[in-house]
Amino acid sequence: MGTRALIKVLDESNSVVTCLYSQWDGYPSGIGSALAAFLSQIKLINGITGKETRPVANGMGCLAAQLVVHFKKEVGSYYLVDPKVEHGEEYIYEVYSNKVRVTNYAKEVLYLGSWDLFSEFCNGSDD
Repeated sequence: MGTRALIKVLDESNSVVTCLYSQWDGYPSGIGSALAAFLSQIKLINGITGKETRPVANGMGCLAAQLVVHFKKEVGSYYLVDPKVEHGEEYIYEVYSNKVRVTNYAKEVLYLGSWDLFSEFCNGSDD
């Protein structure tokens, strides 16, 4: 049995743009670390100028679409799901424009902080 997780991307009004369910490796050193690596490469912008030197996301909707493409490579493993329905997940990752929040199955906040420091949390967690 795997360690299930949800990755929710929320917009500026805190509405869920997308919710990605994973069946395994949901712990911080697994999916959390992969999510941190993905976020560390992205610069969030508002309007496309064409002058960016690293990957960008034009708002949270654009970021959500890129996140799905990044994680979904084959049949199974990842699914888009209703964010209001519980799926037996052990971890929930909520991605906001300026922070990430991680909670566990007991709804305890394990991390609430910037995208930049998120990888430190994931790499230092005991799962």
